[in-house]
Amino acid sequence: MILQSLYQLFLRLSANPENGLAKPGHSLQNVSFKIVLNQDGTVVGFYDIRREEVTIGKNGKEKRRLLPVELQVPGQTKPSGQGINPCTLWDNSTYLAGYPQPDTNPEKAAKNIVRALKCFEVGKKLHIEMFGASSEPTLLAVARYFEKHTPEDLRPFVEQLPEDIRRGNGVFQLTGVPRYAHEVYDLPMDTGEQASSEVLGQCLVTGELAPIARLHEPKIKTFDPKGSLLVSFNEVAYESYGKTGKDSGQGRNSPVSEQVVFGYCNALNWLLSHPERRFRLGDTTAVFWTAKPTRIETDFPWMLEGVPEAEDSETKDRVANLLSKIARGILGRDELEDPNIEFYILGLAPNASRLSVRFWHTGSLGDLMANLKLHL
Repeated sequence: MILQSLYQLFLRLSANPENGLAKPGHSLQNVSFKIVLNQDGTVVGFYDIRREEVTIGKNGKEKRRLLPVELQVPGQTKPSGQGINPCTLWDNSTYLAGYPQPDTNPEKAAKNIVRALKCFEVGKKLHIEMFGASSEPTLLAVARYFEKHTPEDLRPFVEQLPEDIRRGNGVFQLTGVPRYAHEVYDLPMDTGEQASSEVLGQCLVTGELAPIARLHEPKIKTFDPKGSLLVSFNEVAYESYGKTGKDSGQGRNSPVSEQVVFGYCNALNWLLSHPERRFRLGDTTAVFWTAKPTRIETDFPWMLEGVPEAEDSETKDRVANLLSKIARGILGRDELEDPNIEFYILGLAPNASRLSVRFWHTGSLGDLMANLKLHL
């Protein structure tokens, strides 16, 4: 029921491009810098593209901080321990420029230098093979960039960036072209609809025969910066009916199609990334949504947690008025929209590299408001 409801939410949200959900074969990643190139692949510069966030503290003073921008890029987050694995048209400075991550331990620092050279060479091979003969100017410029430069050439450019973003991800851009290279690549060459799994089975969510996901990714980015899994089987003890090992086990023990996995993971990430769709209860983070678009989807979390100071006065007044009417039992049925619409509340807590489902509540909006009135 949880996966099915999240997948239905994904289908609804993805129908509106303004929601910014990742397309199949893509993921939303935090990006801190861009590499601007000339047509011949020479470097114009490495530039910080972080956005400034302004918040109001409890003392009434403004707090300003720079945060990475979230961009939709080809591929998924790289799992840890997977060796050298370059991304297409985005990655960190180790892959894009052969820049070794510094370390106070001399032995580790030396290993980082060797690894950085290998990472750059693998990334170079990937991009030259993919775009070396491209007729698209931006993509060809990226291939020429890798053909033309060595890590030694690029090191001064990386070190011009603030030290705190050198570990972040970067993207490419051709000078004079507003779109990033990965955005240009997406249009004519998107192969995201192609399934990567060779194992077919009946999907538990849709009931259709489809390629079954081995890993349920993209990971959920809430508690662990590297991401957590909602569904996973990492030991033989949890596997059954002969569905064991990398080839036929893991996620195949809970057969869900790759399409549904992509959808429910992105829908959950989307909910968790929007403050108006989540609220906290102790160490549990809960997300809220309804079966159809409703205004209560954004109002309900504020009703439980309070409206942040940064929100406009109109939002604060609306939520306060709604709570007051519920408490006095005078909320009109037209203000609730359709009281028969189903709602969903999913409570999650960290549990190592997995997510622990603390609670799962469903029902009608009419029942929700009645219980909220009793609570108040």
